[in-house]
Amino acid sequence: MGKKVKAVPEGKYLMSDEEVAQRRKRTCFVGNLPLDCSAKHLKLEFAKHGKVEKVWFRSVATEMNSKVPLKGKIIMSEYGDQKDNKNAYILFTSPEWALKAKTAMN
Repeated sequence: MGKKVKAVPEGKYLMSDEEVAQRRKRTCFVGNLPLDCSAKHLKLEFAKHGKVEKVWFRSVATEMNSKVPLKGKIIMSEYGDQKDNKNAYILFTSPEWALKAKTAMN
């Protein structure tokens, strides 16, 4: 018999290549942010250039010896000594606003 494929839960969907390409055009990468920088702060800062849909962080180094889940470590500011910065992505509602922000914020 063939391998069973899990059904996608209702309300969840996979994006087409075109949708992924459009989303990338609306996204700005921001690197070398201080560890205490919040999503709220970034949203306020980038909202000057257009409507921000979502902000999320990547590359957050956390304490290795803790048994707390990653999200909990970030919420409780249990950062590791490996890095002193983090990266973020800002998703705008329009590609034009993302381009405007990239140009203005360099």
